[in-house]
Amino acid sequence: MHYYSFNIKDYRKDTQHLKPMEHYIYRMLIDLYYMDEKPIPKKTQWVMRRLMLDNPEHENMLKNVLDDFFYECDDGFKHKRIDCEITKYHGNAQKNRENGKKGGRPRKNNPEITQSVTDGLPLESQNNPNQEPLTNNHKPSNSNNNSASDFSVIDSIADWVHPELTEINAMLMLGAPPVPAISQADYDHQLIKFKNYYAEREIEGSYVRTEGRRKDLLTEWIKRDYIRQQKIKAQSAATPRFNIDDEDWTKTTKPAADDSYHPSHSKPTKQAKQDPNTSVIVNGLWREPLPGMGVQQTYDYIKQYQTPGEMQDEAYDRLLNQMQEAV
Repeated sequence: MHYYSFNIKDYRKDTQHLKPMEHYIYRMLIDLYYMDEKPIPKKTQWVMRRLMLDNPEHENMLKNVLDDFFYECDDGFKHKRIDCEITKYHGNAQKNRENGKKGGRPRKNNPEITQSVTDGLPLESQNNPNQEPLTNNHKPSNSNNNSASDFSVIDSIADWVHPELTEINAMLMLGAPPVPAISQADYDHQLIKFKNYYAEREIEGSYVRTEGRRKDLLTEWIKRDYIRQQKIKAQSAATPRFNIDDEDWTKTTKPAADDSYHPSHSKPTKQAKQDPNTSVIVNGLWREPLPGMGVQQTYDYIKQYQTPGEMQDEAYDRLLNQMQEAV
């Protein structure tokens, strides 16, 4: 490979502890890994010669960089992220070879900009098969800052080594509102839902890229679920329960009232007044549109600002409170 995406901000964050010469060594090792498409050899002198390093101090720096960012295996020092990018690249190249044998990809109204690859095959064919494809070397990239090709994206959420129960329980006590400790069974259940949700987001191209951010999101996820469960319990306790033993069956029963709305009625009953043209319904509950918004605007606003794990009615109440407090 002669091209790879490189995120400067994430690189700086992960390498703040490196000396200038160690930065040079790490960048050269990355380039060497991509160009050769194989692990860094264990032959230290060979590597030092390729990187033009010529004194014992440089050898110690090389060892530090390998220890920090690579892991040793039988055939050399490997880098998990680079291995994933190389595998993805070869998969795309093979797909394009197969498309080429079939006469190219079907035409698109809006062809996408393509990336360059080593064997000259574009990752995506243009409408004109004879036209030289644009590459990231020709045109600046406007890709999403959370795209999967960014160099410093950590492992997929499905492979994430999550915090231990003791750590997450300590985090639940911090911030407002504090939440009591949860059991291991509850934690395992929440982890499954959390990882499934963000795995779907990754498929859409949105990544949570740092360890700290993932811990924060997981903590917020568990807190929201706890608060929601407490609301459900409170509503259930406030609702009077029907008890057949408390009924007085000696009184004459009245005919059942028909509260359904009919055009012949002078005006609709209270329940029938709820009109989807003038009101919104969230989780089965009728609500007025948010201040200054229409029905569809309210639905769109809730969808835009609803957080993971938050029910639609909870999002409505939260957004309404924020608007009222801002007045």
